[in-house]
Amino acid sequence: MSTSSGKGPEHSNVKAPQPPERAHVSQEESSVFGAPLGASVPPAVQAQWQDLQKQIAENDLAYYQNQDPLLSDDAYDALRYQLQTLEHHYPALKTPDSRSERIGYDPSPLFSSVTHLWPVYSLEKVNDFQGFLDFSDKAARFLGVSGDSMGPWIAEPKIDGLTLILRYEQGRLVRGATRGNGVMGEDVTSNIWHIPSIPHELHGYNGPPVIEIRGEIYILLKDFHQWNTERIAAGLPALSNPRNAASGSLRQLDARVTASRPLLFMPHGSTLSDELHPGVLTYRDSVQAIKQWGFLQKTAWRACETPKDVQNYFEWIAGQRPLLGYEIDGVVYKLDSLSDQKRLGHSARSPRYAVAAKFPAHDAMTHILSIDTQVGRTGVITPVAHVQPVWVAGVMISKASIHNADELARKDLRIGDRVLIRRAGDVIPQIVQSFPEHRPRNSQPFVFPTHCPSCQCLLVREDGAVAWRCVSGWRCGGQAIGRLRHMVSRDALDIDGLGAKQVAFLYKQGLVRLPGDLFRLTMQDLTPLDGWGEQSASQLIGALNRARTVSLHRWIYALGIPSVGYVSAQSLAQYYQTRDHFEHCLQACITECNPTPSNAGASTGANTYTDLLNISGIGQDTASAIITFMTTEREWVKDLAQYIEIVEEDTPTTKKTLLSDKTLAFTGTLPNMTRAEAKKRAEDAGARVLSGLSQRVDFLVSGEKSGKKIEQARSWNITVLDAEQWQSVLDSLWDESNRGG
Repeated sequence: MSTSSGKGPEHSNVKAPQPPERAHVSQEESSVFGAPLGASVPPAVQAQWQDLQKQIAENDLAYYQNQDPLLSDDAYDALRYQLQTLEHHYPALKTPDSRSERIGYDPSPLFSSVTHLWPVYSLEKVNDFQGFLDFSDKAARFLGVSGDSMGPWIAEPKIDGLTLILRYEQGRLVRGATRGNGVMGEDVTSNIWHIPSIPHELHGYNGPPVIEIRGEIYILLKDFHQWNTERIAAGLPALSNPRNAASGSLRQLDARVTASRPLLFMPHGSTLSDELHPGVLTYRDSVQAIKQWGFLQKTAWRACETPKDVQNYFEWIAGQRPLLGYEIDGVVYKLDSLSDQKRLGHSARSPRYAVAAKFPAHDAMTHILSIDTQVGRTGVITPVAHVQPVWVAGVMISKASIHNADELARKDLRIGDRVLIRRAGDVIPQIVQSFPEHRPRNSQPFVFPTHCPSCQCLLVREDGAVAWRCVSGWRCGGQAIGRLRHMVSRDALDIDGLGAKQVAFLYKQGLVRLPGDLFRLTMQDLTPLDGWGEQSASQLIGALNRARTVSLHRWIYALGIPSVGYVSAQSLAQYYQTRDHFEHCLQACITECNPTPSNAGASTGANTYTDLLNISGIGQDTASAIITFMTTEREWVKDLAQYIEIVEEDTPTTKKTLLSDKTLAFTGTLPNMTRAEAKKRAEDAGARVLSGLSQRVDFLVSGEKSGKKIEQARSWNITVLDAEQWQSVLDSLWDESNRGG
């Protein structure tokens, strides 16, 4: 990228962002990435997919909720890249609750949860100028225009802070919430009233009755350093970095603590861009409107008319970082046209009209002090390197996760090794490489354990699999504690007061080894234990009693079925409605998939396995995982169920449209929109869009050069809509929306 800007001073030593080091692709992964699209999913690939889901979920929890990140941005993005690549080559893997689709993490139970007016998406990231060009070309193809016609783009610094969503009604501030999982966030309203840069009333506001202003909570560097000086003088530990300091300050249970902290708010958008309010036609218009209402505004943003302007801005703002007075970790580029933003819309996780360009990572040298292994809830063994603590860009680093045995061996990491670690953002880094020439003479290769570090069971590794696993299940203490922690979590049985430490303590005391043991606990069991008095014991028994009644989707999620996340559990519950129906149909699936002479006549007559596959988010591998689980884990599930009343699932009261619950397919070329835009419009209206034609399709939308699909559709009595009829349907939906119907 050029070092001359034209929009700021030249900085000849500032380099454009470079692509991160490509995540290592093992021999097993290479064969996966080379698989033909749509190939059946081998067991090894399914295992790798589940392992990636677990790792990403753990990192999301650590970063978004606990402010204790485990990986660098590059390492985390590499995990997501591997997951997305697997799901691209094996579409059957992709489910609605996949971590490739989810944003952030569920709100903390310490705060009330609130639903955002509009979903809060996560930005796609690029690491070099070519990445931006590719993103721009993809947006152009979606709109059906040439890449040269895209733009202008608005470039602005990406503040390294905590996302906050402010809700205003009739121009008056009524609520503040964190991003959370993108749909629901933590209610921090009581903590925002004394943040001076948040107006309580919008000056001269004449917009929609309800509006959300989105931005970042952050701390100026001078205030952060002054705060640290005062803490050190008072004998308190120094704060690690401004972002975590801002996040911890906002997420206080005592609003007086938040009021005492030097927090600021910088807006970066509003729901105007979704509603296309009259008079606000561009992002620049919305920036001006937000400023007039009384908010601070970034002064370093620029309009980039050409790709060259985009390239120059990045290099210029990188040189301006020390002068801004607050931390930034990259640049955000947004299309200026709000109508183009609306047309592009969003993928499941990211807007198609905005992208973040990240600054290069920070590196540091240190030594490995020790390497150990840990067993997770699913039995996967993960190696962890403990390093000599070292400061990297304001954060003290002491450990790094090593993804698996293959990475450990490929990098030849050993105790005592001098290593280069990389950090991009407020995170514990990846180990980039070791330096064998500097290692001690008596250095020995790390020997990956052959037995589980928790239960000493012999580890297994299926052919072609990446992860080593302990297969002891409930007999393994590490897995059992992990499973129990999942079962009592907020989205599952939601047993208040039974956290990770309490679960581990009760397990080690021998009181709880299987889920049913929780509900057999008595006051007499608990009160003799260290740290447990009558009050704490009574509170736990009360929480357990309250957990004896749960909805079907929480019950399914609590079981911890592999590949079944919270969203899939909801889909299953909505379909089966009751536990009896759920288990009866799964038993029929077991019979259909494993017919024997003794059960040949036991089928219900319907193809229950096909019905299972037709449920949203349930592919063949997930269905197989459900059936295997309900076969092998039947005894403890039955034992637990005798203590739980599982209530019938409520039917969601979502707004209905002409296309709600309908299944569509497209064929041919539509004159006024691309296939991608047509698919998005249908899904926004509540329809399900299939990539091919089947007898489950309600409408086939036909454009030019449709081929033989029309004849096949009519033979199946499927309604065929031509391009004009399809546009009429969309116009009807638009009119209905404007009427508020």
